[in-house]
Amino acid sequence: SDMPGRLVFSTTPDGSSTPTERVRISSSGLLTAFNGINGAVTRATAVAVSGSSSVSWGSIPSWVKQISIHFSGVSLSGTDHLLVRLSTGGTFAASGYMSSSNYTTAGGATGGTVSSSGLVLFAGDASNILTGSYTLTNITGNTWIGTEIHVYDNNGDFVGTGASRAELSGTLDGIRLLPTGSNTFDAGTVNITYQG
Repeated sequence: SDMPGRLVFSTTPDGSSTPTERVRISSSGLLTAFNGINGAVTRATAVAVSGSSSVSWGSIPSWVKQISIHFSGVSLSGTDHLLVRLSTGGTFAASGYMSSSNYTTAGGATGGTVSSSGLVLFAGDASNILTGSYTLTNITGNTWIGTEIHVYDNNGDFVGTGASRAELSGTLDGIRLLPTGSNTFDAGTVNITYQG
């Protein structure tokens, strides 16, 4: 006789007499930890961005202490740069950021841009195709610091780097990638990872 089951691990919080489910292993072997697994990395579903004006992920768990947005082969329809915005309470903030992104070429040329309306990544031309990551770490309260690095798939001489700080009004619960202006994405795939 087939009797699929599951294992459930519960604890009783301080001051309560009611157990709370903390970990479950399903009959198929899926492990679910309801407050996250310290140090484990969660990967969302990748999104093809061609034709869109932004891509967002919401419902980021409150226990997240590090989140990264990864992009592969991303390009824009014009000369905008890329911008990362964070949300609290489901609302994406357009202020509270200090951000700089720069590029260097093998020949020594440099350039860059800054933003206080999001975490900026230098793109600068419709022909540029970017691959890289932006990683944000919660250092205290609602303060996040970030670093990014990206290469230009169409020109191996260019490397982009950046750093940032975001002061949020509440707990981070979402992340969005968008152009700095009215451009749209015309190629690429984007995803996020996060951990406690």
